[in-house]
Amino acid sequence: MVNYKKTTKSGENILEVEYVQSKDRGAGEKARQKKAGPSSEGQKKANYHNKVRGCSQYVNENFKSKTEYSKGDLFVRFSFIGDQPTKQEARALFKTGLKKLKDYRDLLALPELKYMYVVECKRKRTHIHAILSSMSMEAVSRIWRFGGCSLERLYSNDFQGLAYYISKEPQEPGEHSWYGSKNLIKPKPVYDKKPLSRAELDRPIPCPPGYREAYQTAVEIDQQEYKGLYRYAKFIKAGTFDLSMGWQEINEAIDAEDAYFDED
Repeated sequence: MVNYKKTTKSGENILEVEYVQSKDRGAGEKARQKKAGPSSEGQKKANYHNKVRGCSQYVNENFKSKTEYSKGDLFVRFSFIGDQPTKQEARALFKTGLKKLKDYRDLLALPELKYMYVVECKRKRTHIHAILSSMSMEAVSRIWRFGGCSLERLYSNDFQGLAYYISKEPQEPGEHSWYGSKNLIKPKPVYDKKPLSRAELDRPIPCPPGYREAYQTAVEIDQQEYKGLYRYAKFIKAGTFDLSMGWQEINEAIDAEDAYFDED
């Protein structure tokens, strides 16, 4: 089985490199085969990590963090007052809010709104996690009239922790892990035409010039469960601060949210 190098650049600072087997090349362009049966635990785990990785690539590509020159895009938690809507109703209300946000941006001649969001229900209370293009935080608060909202500026060069946070809840059958605007740019992987040698597969993925290694993993190939994933590495552009949300910050955020929903 021939192996190739797959490189995905998302945003200005993140580069991900994978060694994949030839049967994965162009897999996205092929018709999906009918599912033969339930996924194995190994495949479920791989699917989950691919979901978070794909979500973070979209965020990295389409949204910017706060810098000394830019306010940065927004991470918002929208809640509802009174009778709590179902997920479907919450999505409808959110679209109403989005229309008002688009009108506000048109009035100020701001660029077209980009957004990603997910609806969650905890302890019979509904809320929305959303990432929005940069704008006035006060304007977002005023426009959202269905409940409260908490806002903060994005601050990371790598949004994998944020992607985990907004997509951590299991979705119901037929639901997407997240929803987004049609103008989002999809990061496109590049496959090297030259196959990898066995010696290259046995060595760690080298760090590209101008980057530093964030982390790297090696997985013993299981063609059925891991679709040929052999090595994976993430690199961050040299000279940028790695402010990505770590596991401690993720757990603290989840604990704070649980505490909120435990309140009477």
